[in-house]
Amino acid sequence: MITDYEFNIIYRNNKCMEVFDNNINNFKHIKCILENDSIINRLNNIDVNKNMLETVLPVGNKQYLLNITNNDTDFTYLISFIDVTSELHMEKELKDKREEYESIVESIPCPIMIRNVKENVKEANLQSINKAFEEFFGYNSRDINGIELVKYYDMFDINIYDNKNYKKVNLSHEEQINFIHENSNCSFIMNCTMKDKQQKEHNLEVHINNYNEGSEELKLLTFIDKSKEINIYQQINKQNQLYHKILNNIPDGIIVEALGSGEIIYANQKFKEIFSIENDSDGIWVQKYRDRLETKHLYNLQSGNKNKTIYIVNENKDIKEVKFYSKIWILDNLKHRLRIVKDLGEKREAERMKEILRKQREYDKMKMEFYANISHELKTPLNNIYSSTQLVETLYNSNKIKDQNEEINSHVKIVKQNMFRLMRLIDNIINISQVKSEIYKINKVNFDIIYLIEEIVLSINSYAKSRGINLVFDTNEECLLVGLDPEAIERIVLNVLSNAIKFTPSGGEIFVSIYKLEDKVQITIKDSGVGIEEDKLMDIFEKFKQIENGNINNEFGSGIGLYLSKSLVEIQDGSIDLKSEVNKGTKIIVEFPIKEVIEDDEDIIEYGGNIEKFKIEFFDIYK
Repeated sequence: MITDYEFNIIYRNNKCMEVFDNNINNFKHIKCILENDSIINRLNNIDVNKNMLETVLPVGNKQYLLNITNNDTDFTYLISFIDVTSELHMEKELKDKREEYESIVESIPCPIMIRNVKENVKEANLQSINKAFEEFFGYNSRDINGIELVKYYDMFDINIYDNKNYKKVNLSHEEQINFIHENSNCSFIMNCTMKDKQQKEHNLEVHINNYNEGSEELKLLTFIDKSKEINIYQQINKQNQLYHKILNNIPDGIIVEALGSGEIIYANQKFKEIFSIENDSDGIWVQKYRDRLETKHLYNLQSGNKNKTIYIVNENKDIKEVKFYSKIWILDNLKHRLRIVKDLGEKREAERMKEILRKQREYDKMKMEFYANISHELKTPLNNIYSSTQLVETLYNSNKIKDQNEEINSHVKIVKQNMFRLMRLIDNIINISQVKSEIYKINKVNFDIIYLIEEIVLSINSYAKSRGINLVFDTNEECLLVGLDPEAIERIVLNVLSNAIKFTPSGGEIFVSIYKLEDKVQITIKDSGVGIEEDKLMDIFEKFKQIENGNINNEFGSGIGLYLSKSLVEIQDGSIDLKSEVNKGTKIIVEFPIKEVIEDDEDIIEYGGNIEKFKIEFFDIYK
């Protein structure tokens, strides 16, 4: 049976129900216990921190070994009654009738061993074993009889076993023998593990009793296999630990009370966290807050405000707003009250953060819409300026405009340069606003990315040569089909290359490579330019961030090109990384997953090279 610390019976198995009166709900009230003053006295002075009660007790016409074990993981006692009537009877006969010893021992169904007693315990040796011992462990009498105790411990790899913590005691065999010898002045029980001849390990309960045969002092060892029971107890203990972990991770405070007495049986960790309870081994503080909750809850019920929240100041002087619920819970046919405390503070904070996030999203959406609208509005007059500039250029080239000292041509170039600058800035702002507002449309098609990148590199080679820079392309594949947006890829590569050309001095080199790496395609653009300081690398992909370098004039930069490139990479499930060293150069690595997409129309992507895009992207190269 299992009882609480007041010996109220929580659980009893079928065998217990057969032997004892089921109407008795307290262990102390069982007749054989109630009539035994010695046991009652020991129960009244029990120390819960020790497993301290084990005695033989008559029940009717049988003898039971009473064992009380404390299970401090769930604050209960495990009480077992082991029928030892036959063992005691046989032990008595062994002592009284030596001549019948062999036949009696052989007939006992559990393994038995007899050893002698020596002043030096290590010199003690085994005298005999019964047939059940031979069958259980696989050794015969010739293997066992006469061997010394130390060799016996080594042969069976004996280890004292702690049934409370379910583990072996870490002692050598000699230390175990000395420990048992020092505590063996009377009969006792030892729990241990032993291996049979096949090296199978068994959990055993060994009853060790003293008896004399004439002038010779002997010890009788009776072995009871407890492997199944230990496995069951281990499973129960694991389940209890699992239940405790589950209850302690539930986001609501939970306490369990015994119905009627109101005694708190369990309080989970969350309950203690809500009310900032620490070091409450005796449960005083849990009881205190339970009483406060109960008082306020009853007041709400009497006032007709059943669903009203409760405010309580915890140990840290914080005001806690909680909901308090009660339910009847039946456990092992006994009724308990389950109390649930829901901390509303976290809910209120979550609602507040949700509202802040909602407003922030609305603000971001309005901001992006504003950027998009104003960018479109700017583009209309800019297109008119561009058309007028083209007209002036056409008239100039056909000699229909006379230009003294190249003044008109010079001003047209300045106008175009600034016009391209505005166009690039407006396009970037429009695209960023679309990406952030999740309205940017990615048009994924299946195309040869090797061909696309190579054509882009060839198309802008003239820009690199005009700066005295050698542009090199390399690949390990002839053709590689991917399902991506080719316009977005073009935008990304052009932006990175324009930065590489801009920040690489004359005589430098830029390497563009594309490789297949398992299920990914990697695009690498490496330059031998001025590089970036390590503490500024994190700023490269941020909006409106520019890296200042005295060797490079970047007056036309807006600081949003690489931010847009990163956004276009990530929106296609790709990644972009940057490595750089000052005065050694910069390396940007872009990776995309290789996968094909389903197209409505299987169009072949042919790259023609968008001259206007190049002019806009590289306007500051010809400054």
